[in-house]
Amino acid sequence: MVIRVFDLSANLSSDTRVYPGDPGFGMEVYSSLEKDGYLLHRVCLGEHLGTHLDAPIHFGGEWDLSSVPDERLVAPAVLVDISDVDEIVDVDVLRERAGGLPLGGWLLIRFGESRGVLDGMVARALLDSGVVGVGVDRDSPDREPYPFHRVFLGGNGLILENLVLDHVPLEARGCRILVVGVPGVVGGSGFPARVFLLEFEGAWRCPLVSTSVRMGGL
Repeated sequence: MVIRVFDLSANLSSDTRVYPGDPGFGMEVYSSLEKDGYLLHRVCLGEHLGTHLDAPIHFGGEWDLSSVPDERLVAPAVLVDISDVDEIVDVDVLRERAGGLPLGGWLLIRFGESRGVLDGMVARALLDSGVVGVGVDRDSPDREPYPFHRVFLGGNGLILENLVLDHVPLEARGCRILVVGVPGVVGGSGFPARVFLLEFEGAWRCPLVSTSVRMGGL
């Protein structure tokens, strides 16, 4: 039984924040009730606008939006808070605060006002631990030259950006499942997404990997 539903998505409008240099959001009336008897809009937007999914091909991975396996878009999730970390985030910090890394699931990271970033070594460790996706509450988990993006998406991981996480309790009452609603755009490198976190009653939790991962050089 679902006991709590959290909408992790921001609404889209002309006020939606845009990554510097990216196209924004535009909407115009195409058919009106007065003229045509029904309302229809033409919408123009960038792929990586608002709450959105980064497909692996965004940084050299294998899959476009239409190729992402369904089980990656509906999968267990664990939330961790690192709002007090203002440096490169160590994977052991993520593992400790999450209680382990989600095997076959998503790691949702609440940065808050932190200036912390994820790097390529963290990306490699998460992939090696079986994490299939990382979601963050800001426009990027890293900065130029985007080492986390390059390694994680290059390894066919998925990234959700601009999630709304401030209303989600850290402690789960039961199993949490992330549902990412995104169209299968052929050739698409990303797209705005409606994202829900469903919490189910019961003691079952996402399988966690708590052992350290040995990381080689990148």
